[in-house]
Amino acid sequence: MTIRSRALHVVIATGLALSLGAAALPAQAAVASLAEASPRATRDLAFSMTLDSVDRYEQTMGADQYGVNILEGTTRIGGTRVSVQRISVTQYVDGNGPISGFLTLTWPDGDRAGFSVSGQSELIGARTHVYGTLRLIAGTGRWRDYAGIGVMTGLRRGPIGSPVRYRVDLSLTK
Repeated sequence: MTIRSRALHVVIATGLALSLGAAALPAQAAVASLAEASPRATRDLAFSMTLDSVDRYEQTMGADQYGVNILEGTTRIGGTRVSVQRISVTQYVDGNGPISGFLTLTWPDGDRAGFSVSGQSELIGARTHVYGTLRLIAGTGRWRDYAGIGVMTGLRRGPIGSPVRYRVDLSLTK
């Protein structure tokens, strides 16, 4: 395992511990089992992308705001242009709060990988910082029979509906 892979596993475990609290112990065991997997069976992916809001439904009641935001865009993974869709469910108080939802990656040949997202959003000035963990739900084609977890960070400059710049680090094991 490379130093970068070990560091990624530490980041993932830390993210899971922060987002899951006491329930993180089983998740940390899953990270440890990923670290023990054969290097040929583990694929570490890291990529960045800017996603634009294509549809949203939100409610605002005083300082409370909740809703669903559909974001789409593309990224490059291994030199291939991959379509990305993020379904974001939010529940904010004064711009801060939990996030959840899904992230789907679709390759040009139709192969897909779908992840659940759980995390936190924090408003600092006019910028919203997003931190979350990802868990592979399912995959098709080349991603069939994979399991995996990862971390996601993001930055939105402006109100809900503005583009979001994300960084994703994944560790997938077959």
